[in-house]
Amino acid sequence: MGQDTDAVLADLQRKPVAPMLATPAPTRKPLEGINVLDFTWAIAAPMATRNLADHGATVVRIESEGRIDVIRNAGPFVNDETHPSNTAQYHSANAGKHMMSLDLSVDEARTVVWDLIDWADVVIEAFTPKAMANWGFDYDSIKARKPETIMLSSCLMGQTGPMNMYPGFGNLAGALSGFYEITGWPDRPPSGPFLAYTDYTAPRFTVSALMAALDHQRRTGEGCYIDLSQHESALHLLGPALLDQEINGRTATRSANWSERHNVHGVYPVKGEDRWIAIVCQDQTAEDNLALLMGSQKLDDSAIAAWTAQQDRFELQQLLQNHGIAAHIATDSIDAVADPQLAHRNHFRRVPQAYAGETVVEGSHYQLSRTPSDVLWGGPPIGEHTFEVLSEMLGYDGDKIADLAAVEALY
Repeated sequence: MGQDTDAVLADLQRKPVAPMLATPAPTRKPLEGINVLDFTWAIAAPMATRNLADHGATVVRIESEGRIDVIRNAGPFVNDETHPSNTAQYHSANAGKHMMSLDLSVDEARTVVWDLIDWADVVIEAFTPKAMANWGFDYDSIKARKPETIMLSSCLMGQTGPMNMYPGFGNLAGALSGFYEITGWPDRPPSGPFLAYTDYTAPRFTVSALMAALDHQRRTGEGCYIDLSQHESALHLLGPALLDQEINGRTATRSANWSERHNVHGVYPVKGEDRWIAIVCQDQTAEDNLALLMGSQKLDDSAIAAWTAQQDRFELQQLLQNHGIAAHIATDSIDAVADPQLAHRNHFRRVPQAYAGETVVEGSHYQLSRTPSDVLWGGPPIGEHTFEVLSEMLGYDGDKIADLAAVEALY
């Protein structure tokens, strides 16, 4: 430790950092002027392009009435009205995007896609490797036409290798990556994290990779191809366990809520049906404070559970936090909507949506001080912006659009 401290400090002395000058907040969002052509579906990749739209990029998402996104039928539905344009998950994952309907089995529709590729700075797709190639939109073909294009492919296993054609969702990626093996009780089968876990972790890697590619494009004028494996990106989140196996030969497995670092580390019952609180004593002071509050030096799980079961969950959370003990209730969706911290950060936002009239979506997952994000509308119905994209973004006249409609390319 500290081997290179002197060298780093000496380098800083040679290159003093100039103080930042106070400048007024810009009026533009950071990604304004960036055009994104979106061939994604489900959650993992759409959440990434949603982030781009939040920060000013113009995102045109392609979908077809003939094969709608699986999330459109997944629910929950606004006011419990089942309809493909009324599902809350879709509204949130695709907020702020322009929705265009195209049937890519029609030659004329594929001609439109080439015009969209000419318009776009970024092309992102989330199919198995054969899909884009079958349509003629593989990276080599795009690069030959427009070399400055950035293309990102996001799929379960990546574009190459013996399992590259293996399709799946985030729950499969969670199992493949090892999350299921380490989640649960030692005497029970693996329980795994909730649902499609990596659908909500992979978008962070996708956005980071695209930001690096856009910076490279801005500096050099060059495009690039990014092959993102949802499975591989998830492995980064298990780094300590993988290194422990590689270096020490120790295989991580299910240990319930046990921690090798903390004596008190668990989830305990509180008053009410199926109500719980998570408690961690991160040091001896926290353990001493918990023992004082409990009136007992016995801090095993059964003793803590017997004490917490008599407590109101919110009062106990505040009491423990006031005494320097890490604690939080196990929230459900109702708790999350009412959470004062999330409310302060405007996390849940009411926005217009063409079918529902109004819907609630998540806000951006991070906030930039000088270039704040914005959510303009909920995920649109299929084809809501088709005419706008063709006429305003591509400059098609009415006759050309009518011809496309006549051959059912806009389906």
